[in-house]
Amino acid sequence: MSKLIKATDPSECVRSDEIIPIMQNHFKDIDIRYYNGSVLLYALDHKFYETYDHNRKEDRALLDLLIKIEKTMIDIGELKSDHAHIIARKEL
Repeated sequence: MSKLIKATDPSECVRSDEIIPIMQNHFKDIDIRYYNGSVLLYALDHKFYETYDHNRKEDRALLDLLIKIEKTMIDIGELKSDHAHIIARKEL
């Protein structure tokens, strides 16, 4: 993981894998929506975006392949989804 990511994102820390379990223990009403990112975050760097053209068949095919690889690896349990949106309601 790059130093820039660690420096700019507090969820990227030594215990970041504990965030969701801790939230599940503290919030009774919680909705977790995973949205992958295990491969794509690293594969789609600034160089990719500088040259990517959604009108080129080759570019779209490459992006589709990367998405398929990531989804398949998560589906079969080889990778975990690295990103999630979490909505939790505090009990009053």
